[in-house]
Amino acid sequence: MSLKGNKKTVVVLAVLISISAVLTFYTACAHYVASYVAEYDGNFYWPTTGYTFFPWPKTSTGIVIQIMVPLGQPDLQYYEYIIKPGVLIIMTLLFWIVVAWMIWKIRKSAHQYNNN
Repeated sequence: MSLKGNKKTVVVLAVLISISAVLTFYTACAHYVASYVAEYDGNFYWPTTGYTFFPWPKTSTGIVIQIMVPLGQPDLQYYEYIIKPGVLIIMTLLFWIVVAWMIWKIRKSAHQYNNN
């Protein structure tokens, strides 16, 4: 199999690299926003309004007044089950491992093709 002969593999690899890059950036943003979560008496709070993980992690903009705002249910569950245990980091690493494996597989098959 040559690299030119298998366009489908190249397209899949390009899509996986794109997804991995976006997921890496999302993970960095989500963990940055998660650094603002405060725990007090077993409850989780944002330092002020405007923080969220959805649809893209963001912090408050404009004038910031320090008031403790409880995390909404979606943000709380996302924080407790995805961010805190490291699921998002593991998913990101797995995507990059798949990308590396595909590159290795393509290079190996191209090398075998060139030797024949």
